[in-house]
Amino acid sequence: MKKLLTILLAVMVVWNLLPMAVSAEEEEEHYISVGGKWVTNENAGDVLDDGGSVSFNPDTHVLTLNNANITETNNSGENISVSGISLTIELIGDSFISGGESGIYSFDDLTIKGDGTLDIKSSGRCIFGWGNILIKDTTLTATSDYTAIRCNTEYGKITISGSEVTATGKNGYAVFANHAGSGNVSGDVIIENGSKVTAQGTDGAVYAVEDLSISDSTVICKTPEVAMDSDEGSLKISNSIIDIDGARIGIFTYVNGNLSIENGSSVIVRNCKDGIASAGDLTVSASNVLVDNASECAVSAEREITINKVSVLEPENAEITKVENGCFISEPGSSDPALKVLIGKPYSLTVTAGEGGSVSGGDTYNALSEVTVSAKVQPGYRFAGWMKDGKIVSKENPYTFILRKDTNLKAVFQQVGTVTFQNYDETILQSNEVDYGEMPSYDGDTPQRKADGKYTYTFAGWDPEITIVSGDAVYTATFIADKIVIPDSGSSTSAYSIPKTGIDR
Repeated sequence: MKKLLTILLAVMVVWNLLPMAVSAEEEEEHYISVGGKWVTNENAGDVLDDGGSVSFNPDTHVLTLNNANITETNNSGENISVSGISLTIELIGDSFISGGESGIYSFDDLTIKGDGTLDIKSSGRCIFGWGNILIKDTTLTATSDYTAIRCNTEYGKITISGSEVTATGKNGYAVFANHAGSGNVSGDVIIENGSKVTAQGTDGAVYAVEDLSISDSTVICKTPEVAMDSDEGSLKISNSIIDIDGARIGIFTYVNGNLSIENGSSVIVRNCKDGIASAGDLTVSASNVLVDNASECAVSAEREITINKVSVLEPENAEITKVENGCFISEPGSSDPALKVLIGKPYSLTVTAGEGGSVSGGDTYNALSEVTVSAKVQPGYRFAGWMKDGKIVSKENPYTFILRKDTNLKAVFQQVGTVTFQNYDETILQSNEVDYGEMPSYDGDTPQRKADGKYTYTFAGWDPEITIVSGDAVYTATFIADKIVIPDSGSSTSAYSIPKTGIDR
């Protein structure tokens, strides 16, 4: 009997250390490891035993990273590994993952979200998933020696929604969506909802084996290969800003995929061998496109090029030239592709000045022109910034930017007063401009006055009393005088207020 009890106790101990079930209502097992530790029933509230930087809720399937620093891995070299459930990683504060071959490895759907940030450094893949990968309303930096973010799935896709993502694949891709089988495959990449993505990779920046869709977002690509690539699907850019420089091909669809740029998008592709190339149709509608300094062909399609609600501004009177394998934009009367193409329309830049200065730079420019505006400040004011649609968009003066649509800018100036703090002898201690309505402050060392043989001096404050700025002001240091005690003749200490002119008893 005693031997049987011993065996039962041993089984119970081992059971508690096994990976935990998702919840009491669910029968399937899941396995989560974090920093080389399995998540169990016992440690779910404090997985790393460090006060709670990593915790797991089995009912909601949420793994919370709260200012976590995960450097250890499991036996497979994964900092975080999950199978058996769809996992959500909630970010609080600033969390870091490093030291693994895979930062996060998921066999199922994975969501990363939260007000915090996550910085992943990996020797292999920062994020690898066999299901859908969703990065939502968060900030993520992924730096990998291979590919930064990758899904390899029969049904999944990578979605970046409302997030700021910086992805770097030093010897691979930045963002890569592949499918791992035939039949009902996916492998899409979706960038949406105000996201800002900076993608840099030696093999490519953003790759989708199927559809690549970018809407209401900004994407910056840096790669020597193909910057944006839809291999077997279509590529659509809607109401987005795209910036590509130095790629072999800027934007590319393969295997008959259509490519569309629409709904107020601005696309700039510079210094590429081929700028924009579609294996199907290419449509530009109500958008601006600049392909500059292409070495072979700026804009081409294997079927049709259609331009709606905008014009080809450069080359002047450009032609769409048909050839056996498609068409391209060319100089008038030329059979060679144009190496620079500008599609769009002229836009007006209106610049006004508020009280306190003047401005220059307003005019009409071609779409995607680099323009510069300047402000001149009157005495008694400072330049506060350029306002657009009620918000300050830059505090630079002069301010240079890309003109993507009709734009109204207003230079804002702030009235200021010169506030001077001086010592009792009129030595300047601090002098700077302070906005009207603000309370000035003295940020220097405590004013000093040397003893003169009769008195020592202690700083007492400023004369006059510091008040809110409504013009130029001068504040003078004042001191308390303490009479020096003469030895063997008693002692006497008196307090005096010492203005700059001497001792006032």
